[in-house]
Amino acid sequence: MKSPPLETGFNRTPVLIDWLQVYGKNCEFKSPVFEYKNKDYGAKHFEIITQVFYLKEKICEVAHKPRASILKPESVLIKFENSLLYKPELPYVINLLFSSLKFEPQHITRLDLCVDFPTFKNKLKPNKFINKFLQNKILKIGRGTFKLVGTQKRINQYEYLRFGSNISDVSAYLYNKSKELNEVKNKPYIRSLWYWQKSELDSWINTDVWRLEFSIKNHKLNYYYPETGEYIPLNLESVLKYESREFIYKCLMNHYFYFVYNNGKEKKSRMKTVPLLNLENIGEIHIPKAGKESNRMQKIFITMFEEFNNENRFKDRLKDSAADQILKDYVSKYGLSGWHLKRTQSKKNK
Repeated sequence: MKSPPLETGFNRTPVLIDWLQVYGKNCEFKSPVFEYKNKDYGAKHFEIITQVFYLKEKICEVAHKPRASILKPESVLIKFENSLLYKPELPYVINLLFSSLKFEPQHITRLDLCVDFPTFKNKLKPNKFINKFLQNKILKIGRGTFKLVGTQKRINQYEYLRFGSNISDVSAYLYNKSKELNEVKNKPYIRSLWYWQKSELDSWINTDVWRLEFSIKNHKLNYYYPETGEYIPLNLESVLKYESREFIYKCLMNHYFYFVYNNGKEKKSRMKTVPLLNLENIGEIHIPKAGKESNRMQKIFITMFEEFNNENRFKDRLKDSAADQILKDYVSKYGLSGWHLKRTQSKKNK
C-alpha cells in the first residue's frame, strides 16, 4: 500500500511539484540504465527531442542540438514527465539521469508548485472566495491583471482564477482540480493523494478538490527570511528538498496571493488578513533588476517571438491575437516600447 503524504496539520496536501523544466549543457545517451527514443520531429529551436525511459516508464524529454544561433551548441533542455514529479523517488531518478547523461544543469526554466485542498481555513470554499473577490469584499495586495473562467447557469459558477500574464515572473492559479481531472485528463497518481486526506468524516473523493498553483519562470528570484536575511536560491537542490520547497511556496503566497478583508476605510496594509492555508506568511521575495545583458536577451526574445507570429499568422486568428498580446505585454513590462516602435517603423520603411 502506498504511504500517505507528509502530515501538514491542515486539510491540504504537502507542497507538490507539477512542472519541472531544466536548462543546461551536454548530454550523452549511452547509459544502459535508461532507454532512449527520438521523436519523429523536433522543435522550433531544437533539432532533436529524445524521450527517456526508466524501468519501461517515460520520465522526461530531452531537447538538444539547437537550431537557434543564440543558443550554444551544447545547450540542452529537459522537461520531466508529470507523473514522475509526484513520486517519492524523484530526487534519486533525477540524480541518476543527470549522472548518466553527463548533463550539467544551469538553471530551472520553469517550475510549478502547488497545494491541493477542498476548502480554505474557516471552511471557506474556493468558489465562494472568488465570489467575494469579484464583489470587492476581499482585496488582493498588489496590482496586476487577472483572468476568470466559469460556467453560466442559474447562478454563475467560477472554477478558475489566474493572476499574472503569460510573461510574468510568477503566475498564480486557483482552479477546480477535480473538474479538470474529470473533464480533461484523469491522473490517478494525483487522485491517490486525496484518498489519504480527510475532511472531518468525508474523504476528498466525495467533494471538489481545488489547487493553488504558482508557475515560476524567473530563476533569478531569491527567497529569504526577513529576520535573518538568509536567502534560498531557486535551484534543483532547494526544490527537491521538501523543507525549502515549502518555504519557497510560503514566499510565493506572501507575495502573489495575499488578501485582506475590505473594510472600506483603511489602507490595504492595515486591513485584516484573510486566512487561507496554514502556510505562514514569513518569507519574502527579492526580484533582481535586469542588467544590460538581460535587456539584450529580452530584445532577442521579442525578435524570436515576432518570427513565431509571422510563421503562424494565418493558422489561427485567436491564437495569433493571443500571441500579439503576449508580445505587447512583454514589451511594456521591460520598458522597450520605444525600441519596439522604432524597430517596427524601420521594417515598414524598407
